[in-house]
Amino acid sequence: MTLYLAKHSYNIRIEEVEIVSETAQFVTLQSGRREKKITDYGAYFPTRQEAKDFIIRKKTSDMKMAETRLAQACAELEKANAL
Repeated sequence: MTLYLAKHSYNIRIEEVEIVSETAQFVTLQSGRREKKITDYGAYFPTRQEAKDFIIRKKTSDMKMAETRLAQACAELEKANAL
């Protein structure tokens, strides 16, 4: 069975992975290694499109958080300049 691993940290990519079995929370790779379906670094999906959509949602969320942090930093800078 083929799943698609969406990696969204460091080196963003989608890998096609052959698995032997899966449960609700884990996949077993052909090498026998067992991995969680969703981690801080990536997630397994049944289709490439779902993997791509996941990465886009994750990066959109990251961008919104960065915009919020930037706005807060700008406000703090304005306060510091007003001292």
